Amino acid sequence: MNDLNDAVKQRSVFLSLVKPMEDGTLLTPVKAARKEKILDAAERLFAQDGYRATTMEGIATAVQMSKATVYSYFKDKDALFVAVAERFMNRLVCAVKDSIDPNEPLRNAIAVGLVAKYTICYKVLRSSPYSRELFAASNEMVVDLQKQMNAGVEQTLFEAMHMAGRDQTEARNKARLLTGAVEGIANNAADFDIAMSDIRALVNAVV
Repeated sequence: MNDLNDAVKQRSVFLSLVKPMEDGTLLTPVKAARKEKILDAAERLFAQDGYRATTMEGIATAVQMSKATVYSYFKDKDALFVAVAERFMNRLVCAVKDSIDPNEPLRNAIAVGLVAKYTICYKVLRSSPYSRELFAASNEMVVDLQKQMNAGVEQTLFEAMHMAGRDQTEARNKARLLTGAVEGIANNAADFDIAMSDIRALVNAVV
């Protein structure tokens, strides 16, 4: 699983870094690596200290850069939080895509994909002592990104089922149901193992 997480992270990193800066400026490789370092530190500190306690100064210290350098990439903490969230959500969609093996039985393939997504989410976000605060910040600032992430997961599940021979309408409806239901399981499960078991049971029942 660690190798998969590393591969997924590298892929989502690429998706985030090929984008230009907010002013349209394309990043050089050196600046792209610097931006990635800032995002890594910010993600770690948001999870470790929460949204409110994390500061731009603290992030600058963590990456051994001046505050002016960090501000040259992100205009404020909110902008940095949004960038971290976007990269993280890209990572979750990539986890589903990269984990679904078309050569595996369909139920198992989809369960593995959804489990991979939740595993990353749990390790990075839900295990944080500030998970509620981070979710509240996300709900306030990145609702559209959350919708895009869910749409990406739903499309991936639809394609897997349709390619396996399921009717298009059936595949679309089940993909939508699974995407929403897994979010509900993740939000309400008492612990990680229960969530894993419930996700697999859901897939077996729906697919």
